[in-house]
Amino acid sequence: MIAHGLYNHSPSFDWDVKFFKEATPFANTLADFAKEKIIANNLVGTSNLGAVQQIVRDFLNTQGSKVKGDHLTTDENINNVALHCLDFANGQEKWQSDLESHINVAGGSFFNS
Repeated sequence: MIAHGLYNHSPSFDWDVKFFKEATPFANTLADFAKEKIIANNLVGTSNLGAVQQIVRDFLNTQGSKVKGDHLTTDENINNVALHCLDFANGQEKWQSDLESHINVAGGSFFNS
C-alpha cells in the first residue's frame, strides 16, 4: 500500500498521465495526416513502405515537439508507426481480409482455438 501511494504521487506517475493525455490526440492527428497523404499519393494497398515511412518522418519533424524529442524517433519506431498508418489508411475491411488470409495460409483459425 505504501508503494502504491508513493507511485501515485511520484513525478514519473504525473509525467505518464500527462504524456498519455497529450499523446493520444497527437497520434490521432498523425494517423489522419498519414491516411490523407497515403490516399493522395495512391499508396493504399501498396507495399511502398519507404514512402509511408517518409510521410511519418516528415510529420514528426514538422508537427512534433522538439522539446519532447519527436524528431528523434528511431527508424524502427517510424517503421512500426508507418505499418499502422498503412493499416489505418487501408481500412478495417481490408485489415480483416488480410488477417483472415494470413490465418488461412497458416492453416488454422484464430477464432477456433
